Amino acid sequence: MKSGEGFLGAILLIALVVLVTFGFVNVINRGEHPTNTVNKPVAYVPFSGPTATGEQLSKSDVTVEGKPVSLIKPKEAVIKLSGSYNAQSSVADREYITIQAPSTNGSPIDITGWELSSKTASAKIPRVYETYRLAGNNYLKDVVLNPGDEAIIVSGKSPLDNNSFRVNKCSGYLEQNKDFYPSLPIECPRAINEVDPDIVDDACIDFVDSISQCQMPTTIPARLGNTCSFVINKNLGYESCVEKHRNDKDFQKGSFRVYLKNESEIWKQKREEIQLFNAKGILVDTLSY
Repeated sequence: MKSGEGFLGAILLIALVVLVTFGFVNVINRGEHPTNTVNKPVAYVPFSGPTATGEQLSKSDVTVEGKPVSLIKPKEAVIKLSGSYNAQSSVADREYITIQAPSTNGSPIDITGWELSSKTASAKIPRVYETYRLAGNNYLKDVVLNPGDEAIIVSGKSPLDNNSFRVNKCSGYLEQNKDFYPSLPIECPRAINEVDPDIVDDACIDFVDSISQCQMPTTIPARLGNTCSFVINKNLGYESCVEKHRNDKDFQKGSFRVYLKNESEIWKQKREEIQLFNAKGILVDTLSY
């Protein structure tokens, strides 16, 4: 009897070892740990929108493997209103405020459709001509402010057939025959650099060198001859400048002229509060005076 009991005990011990081993292998195959659970790291999805829009980001409903994921808030984009003195003008064409994107911003901001509002008036920011051409073929684009850019919002009408536009390196030519307020920057290429000295004589070159920046001469002395006159008319002026330089890296400037096309002033001259709301109706900044 004792030997039989020993044999039976050995069989039971072997069976127990087999069961324990089989169960452990199954746990491993299922990716489980026999003693504790491995916590998966929390995943985060960085913000990847085309441009910042000024609004505060909140937690998203996006999920990864059934778990909620929080959006990482990008570097906050800032937009500022300024120009309380200019907003107090009683003349619509001289009444303006400035929307600025500080150079410290981390991304461009599209302000098209944003609203300027006070207790008595409101206006939305329209699209503008990216490269204005006097001859036509103009195309409207959104007002996108890169870091350091500005948009001057004039209450009145534009001298350019009532059109809003982006300032470029040739825009100074437009100041010669039109009245812009504030004045456009005089940053055109120098006239002497626009004319090929190999096709004109010294007298013509001297005359061209005397032409002020962003100026088209109203008269050209007859003594300079037809060739000189032809070369000047062909190479100077706004349209010629745009055609020659529109592909330059520094052609487009960081300033937009946006016209609201009002006949009279829209902001109060004192005790005014102008608020700027983004496209989602979120307050971005306030100008008070």
